[in-house]
Amino acid sequence: MKIIGMDISKGIATCVMLEEIPQDLETFIHSKDFVFWHIEPNASDLGAIAALEPDAILFEASGGRYERAFSDYFRAKGITYRQVSGRRMSLDRQQMRLEKNDHFDALAIAIYGLKHWEDTRAFLPDIDPDMDWLRQQWLRRHSLNKLRSAHLSRVRGQFAYEFPEQMEFSYERDWGQGVHGVIAWLAGRAEKVTNSYWNNLHDGAVRRLKAPGPGQPRPRVKCPGTFGRGVSEYTRWIATQMADIEDAMAAIENDINALLAQERFKPYMEAFDKLGLSQFVRSIWLTRIYPFERFMGADGLPMRVRRPSRTTGKICTHDRSLSQFKAALGAAQSTPRSGTDGGLAPTVSKRWQAKKRTDSKEDKIQPIGCKYSRIAFWNYAVVQIETGRAKAPLSTKLKDHRDKLKGKGKNMYQRAGNLHGYACKLLYKELIDLVIST
Repeated sequence: MKIIGMDISKGIATCVMLEEIPQDLETFIHSKDFVFWHIEPNASDLGAIAALEPDAILFEASGGRYERAFSDYFRAKGITYRQVSGRRMSLDRQQMRLEKNDHFDALAIAIYGLKHWEDTRAFLPDIDPDMDWLRQQWLRRHSLNKLRSAHLSRVRGQFAYEFPEQMEFSYERDWGQGVHGVIAWLAGRAEKVTNSYWNNLHDGAVRRLKAPGPGQPRPRVKCPGTFGRGVSEYTRWIATQMADIEDAMAAIENDINALLAQERFKPYMEAFDKLGLSQFVRSIWLTRIYPFERFMGADGLPMRVRRPSRTTGKICTHDRSLSQFKAALGAAQSTPRSGTDGGLAPTVSKRWQAKKRTDSKEDKIQPIGCKYSRIAFWNYAVVQIETGRAKAPLSTKLKDHRDKLKGKGKNMYQRAGNLHGYACKLLYKELIDLVIST
């Protein structure tokens, strides 16, 4: 079997082609038989790869950025390709005792493919085209939202001396809606009433208030105008850019709405509704869990095994399907356990690790999985659960669980991480009833 292992970086890929696993790896990497080469994502280089007629091409997944041009080409040419999990590949490379560099990474990927080719579970599952599109749309929207937040902060900073009376203006934007309010006024896109309202506050005018009661005249009040320097053209230019960004976000959000409205996603939407998850959360979560059947065993049911508990040592039932489901949504945890101390990987996010005690085992807990799923849930937990706004049937359970965590002295970051795992468990149970049982 002829397999090409590719280590794809920014604008370049290192390739190694193998037909069999080297008997003595140490001797092989120092011999003339170890050949590697570099290619770029262009028609000439990729055509040369296709001319080799490999049985398959393997590469490590990196979030769909750099490898996308390669995978699109392979798909168009009908060349079989598979993706390897970076976490599994890292462990496999360490067992081979290979250094961390591009050509050894490509070699390790090729060996991994030859070793595990018959085991489809050793590779990442094929991505549904709609889920791939949805993920890319969510990432674009997420990127635009970062730009929008920066522009909004700049406008507030400008208002501090240009329009100080309205420096703390409230500004909330609904999913699928375009620019409105003060930003629409600054960008020259406001409706007549909104435009008149903000002009009066800024320039000063006589305004009519609401009538105090039925049949009573509407009182008039004199607006003195702003004490500041007045809104500058620079501020309006920033607002215009922000308005363009929000229009682009609205277009993406409406496209996402159209996809999520498809009949095949109906049970998933029902489960999300019970948790009260927003479109922002459910659109990225759906890309991680669809189809739900892939978490089930060969018999189509949850994979439950009997094993010793990691904490008590007693034999208990473990739901492997639930563990894989939580890992897909970024709610799994990795706790290094070496001796009595263990170790903490340097890449652990400080936001998600425990902070109450520095000598606590909780400090060693490292979240793994999709970070965007954690980002989305963090926004939901802070806005809906922590404030008590959530009104969905299962959100009450999340609020009760939040209260228990508060009682234990957990801070907001710890509560968010714990609630994330609990929300995944509730969603899993709902999907068992809506997808599997039916």
